[in-house]
Amino acid sequence: MTVQPVFSGWQQQRVCYCLEKKNTTPTELFDDLYHPDYDFTIIPHALKLDDSIDTLTDEDSSYVLEVAMGVGVRSMGLMSDHVKKGTDLVSYAKRLRLNTEDLVAHWERFFWTSPASMRNLPSEILHHRRDRYLRTVDESCDFSKLEVSVGSRSHVHIISHGGVSHHCMRYVASVAALHDGVSHVSAYKGYALMETSSTNVDITKENATDQNAWLQSGTHTDTPYSDLGMDGEGYVLGMIDSGVDDLSCFLIDDSHEQTTRTTRNMASTPVTEDFRRKVIQYIAWADGEPDETYDHGTWCSGASVGKCINPKKHPRAPEYNGLSTGAKLTMFDVQSNNKMFVPSLYHIALPPAYAAGARVHSDSWGCRGITSYTSKALDVDEFMFENPDFLFVVAAGNDGALGMDSVGSPGVSKSALTVGASAENHNDIVYFSGIGQAFNGIIKPDVIGPGTNLMSTGVSNDGKESCNVQISSGTSMATPLIASTALLVRQYLEDEEYWGSFCNSTYRSCPHVDRKHSEVKHIVSAPLVKAILVHSATDMKQTLSIASFSQLPTRNLTEPPDRFQGWGQVILKNVLPIPGLYDHDLYIADNEGISEMTRRTYTVVVEHNDFDLKASVAWNDPPNVVWAAKNLLNDLDLMIISPTGEVFYGNNRRGDEFNAMEKVVIHKAPKGEYTVHVTCKKLHVLEEQLYSLVITSAGYVAEEKTSTVSITAEDINYDDDTLSCVAQKGKLIRFQLEDWMVGYSWHDVFFTISKGQTTDRNIGETVYIRTFISNHDRQDSKTNRIDRFSVCLQPRQHYVARINNLASATQTSTANVKYIRVASPDCNMFLSTFWLQDDIYITSEEVCNQCPSGSTLVQVLMFANVTDDDFKGYSWYGDAYYELISTHTQELVASGTLVVSDEQADRVCIPHGKYVLKLYDEELYKENGKHAAIRLTADGIDIAMQGTHETTFQLGPPSFLDPVSRWYMKIGFYFLVGAVIAILIGTCVRWRTQAPRTPSGSIAGESSPLLDSRGSTRSQRSAMEMSNA
Repeated sequence: MTVQPVFSGWQQQRVCYCLEKKNTTPTELFDDLYHPDYDFTIIPHALKLDDSIDTLTDEDSSYVLEVAMGVGVRSMGLMSDHVKKGTDLVSYAKRLRLNTEDLVAHWERFFWTSPASMRNLPSEILHHRRDRYLRTVDESCDFSKLEVSVGSRSHVHIISHGGVSHHCMRYVASVAALHDGVSHVSAYKGYALMETSSTNVDITKENATDQNAWLQSGTHTDTPYSDLGMDGEGYVLGMIDSGVDDLSCFLIDDSHEQTTRTTRNMASTPVTEDFRRKVIQYIAWADGEPDETYDHGTWCSGASVGKCINPKKHPRAPEYNGLSTGAKLTMFDVQSNNKMFVPSLYHIALPPAYAAGARVHSDSWGCRGITSYTSKALDVDEFMFENPDFLFVVAAGNDGALGMDSVGSPGVSKSALTVGASAENHNDIVYFSGIGQAFNGIIKPDVIGPGTNLMSTGVSNDGKESCNVQISSGTSMATPLIASTALLVRQYLEDEEYWGSFCNSTYRSCPHVDRKHSEVKHIVSAPLVKAILVHSATDMKQTLSIASFSQLPTRNLTEPPDRFQGWGQVILKNVLPIPGLYDHDLYIADNEGISEMTRRTYTVVVEHNDFDLKASVAWNDPPNVVWAAKNLLNDLDLMIISPTGEVFYGNNRRGDEFNAMEKVVIHKAPKGEYTVHVTCKKLHVLEEQLYSLVITSAGYVAEEKTSTVSITAEDINYDDDTLSCVAQKGKLIRFQLEDWMVGYSWHDVFFTISKGQTTDRNIGETVYIRTFISNHDRQDSKTNRIDRFSVCLQPRQHYVARINNLASATQTSTANVKYIRVASPDCNMFLSTFWLQDDIYITSEEVCNQCPSGSTLVQVLMFANVTDDDFKGYSWYGDAYYELISTHTQELVASGTLVVSDEQADRVCIPHGKYVLKLYDEELYKENGKHAAIRLTADGIDIAMQGTHETTFQLGPPSFLDPVSRWYMKIGFYFLVGAVIAILIGTCVRWRTQAPRTPSGSIAGESSPLLDSRGSTRSQRSAMEMSNA
């Protein structure tokens, strides 16, 4: 059983928990939900009803109640048991209405399971809500006119086609909301445009099988690159998905045998069968089998590499072939009984595919509601950085109707190619396509691909060989199509029959790579493939929405990029030349190295204006950390200067500081000489950053004019916020407010920055104040947990950052302050319930909170010990925390908790000394059965802990452990020196008083001061010898 947070309800300010239990007998769902051994949070049932329920007013209209039974970013396929669940709900509502006592009990359960804060509402509000509910009970309700159908993997629809009163529909909605397996109930007129699936479906839509043509030419029929013979032969596509039916005629082997399954315990040394026609590696991390009725992985596999083995036997089957029919596949099966098990990408899931030859990886999965940069996104960036020829293609998710910031992890990876979905006409964006972040300039998705009502490979009905097909919609469908397009790009670049024959022979990149011969110049990098796909993208017309369902209205789109379409829809003809058909010039520069504070200039001569001048640059940015407020480390800028001096900036932004991908488009560029500039700002990692550049034009690149020059700070472009702060002679500091409860915890709580220091009795003037701006006000997805912003602060000025009003907030029932965190990695500052305030100081060199002499930067990395699918365990929920305490002063020097991600870190400057590190997680373990884990690292120190535990360590040299030890050592030293001096004086006095003297007063035996051979008087020498003795 899983319990995951789903955020909905009145003013979107309540956290709801959706319970989902996977059984072999779905009909027992109701009994299972109330099993006494289950311990989970029951939400206020009334708050599950969306405001759209109030639109049920017209007696004669057709309405759809959309009941959320479970959630997931993966494509929404046909789930037959959903119909059973919906039918059970309607039947229960019918029985319940017939008994008055049951209705009263229903009301009590409907409302009084709410938290204490709801029970204390004024009586007039209680009466109003009770009356509103009772009005929904209509004895004339005709349940026979209600239809139950599948909405998606996560939703069931209860539909009235007219003739059913709106009171009846409201009543059914309240019954559905009572069910603890339901997370949300909404209503709208008409039918929902959700995915359906089937087998052996006849084509009824014009675009049902035109995706291969559209990706190549932007038409429904033309396939110019396939006509050249490009089919991905010799290439391997990696995939993580629900499995694959390798008995399908599109994916079956020539031997008609299934690919050998590698079990989970052997995943590090999988069986790879290169001789197979299609599936050469199958790692059964889950069950090793496709789903029985609809299989997500089979659709994706067939759409990308599927090819019918026997077209004579199945004459219509080739219509459903994939795009790269000559390519092969590796499958990492992660789904069993509709539950996904995604292990570490970096360590477990990706290496086997790479070893099998996969250089493009398709991933139509993700984590709904987790839109922060998690460890899965970090895994992607790390693996791509260490394997620069590997491209990770991932779905943007199907939560676009929820609003901005609906791209789930790992789709937020900075190096991955994230894919959204177009509508049936291919020119609009479908309403469910995930939308990128609203709180900064990160562009996600990157591109758009066909994703609505498309046909591909289906599973067999009886576990035998079949040639079934199925129709599907989702970003999950667009992703393998773009991934297989990436295979064609690699083939075009690496095969002498294509780019080797078409390229300008004067270019040093012509031919780039000839994989058929041993004299390979170098690999084709993943940034080059990504840059070409982005370069091919063209703008979309509008985003679609569904009234009373989509958070955002339909809107017309302008020049890309933006958070809806990225850089637009992929169409290969826009970038890859074919002589006599597409005669523009293509110039590429791959694996180009550039040092910090330098600028490289390329000269483009445009000969006519029949084609747009475009330039795109991409690079694999070094991996950062999951808690970075700004993820980009090495920042490059792209710009084009026209013959008249007009400047065109990458991504239409002067000095983009967030994206590792930039593009400039000059439509119908006039004749003349243009300069394309790639500028490297300060490199935070590496001495040289590699990049890939793509230029297309109606002309050529004069390579002999390419030059590289050094630049100064005045030559660098910044975004508007940075420029404004520089004008104020300040330093721009980035912050993020975090809250697992989507901002609800920030009720009456504020983050402030004031002048002064924490040691001051009175803190000075407040220069900045902020609370978590509601997702509704920002038109963000209701599941967003982060609000980011930046503040311009002055160097050489002390500030205090503080979370305020927590004391008063904890006295109310509306605050859950343990879910709050404020992070500013720029200043090594991380605040939470356990650490409410900290100092900020910016040096004259604009370094924030630099560690002083005698201290060391300590990092505490916190882990939730979960995967992207353990939604409930994604945070420590304030029930686990760590403390760092000085053993000599007993002073608490640092404390923190993990809030919105599966992995976060605190960094703090700690004076040298002896400390005890403590981890507390009893409450967390009691709640979800998972231990918290931490890892503390510093100079020469690496400590890992899990569960409630503590350990002691020394920071810095032992002789400088702490002030107390130094004081004791100083006193001891002075005492020892004093004792030695006293002894010497006493000895000297006794000797002089006891020795006989001559009449002249000299000591007997003393001779004239003649020097010995070492330059000392004999008396001095004797004294020294006595002293030495």
